[in-house]
Amino acid sequence: MSNFQIDSSTDISAVIKAHFAWKLRIKTIIEGTATELYDPEQIARDDQCVLGKWISTVAFSNIGQDYTFKQLQQKHANFHTVAAHTVELAQSGHKADALKEVTSGQYAKISKEVTGLLSTLYNKNKS
Repeated sequence: MSNFQIDSSTDISAVIKAHFAWKLRIKTIIEGTATELYDPEQIARDDQCVLGKWISTVAFSNIGQDYTFKQLQQKHANFHTVAAHTVELAQSGHKADALKEVTSGQYAKISKEVTGLLSTLYNKNKS
């Protein structure tokens, strides 16, 4: 167990909400109602979102040595790769395939794993 403590300054619920927001963004792309342009190359970067920035901030702290954190780091990177692929599917007209990814495919699986790891990390380290 690490010495890192998750407290009010580390709002895991906000990080989880930000992660869930990706699903909503991707659904708007699939539905054709997105108000922003999404670049799959940018989406593939795991260091630009709220969770990625949080991971970068704590990666070299005590929590960065935690096995659950290392799993989270890896799964989060995988999530961005799959999210970018899902957006590419939607943007290239394969909307049914993209929707399947979001609802029951690799995207849905990895997203659930990321939020599960965040919850586990929170429960292991809450003050």
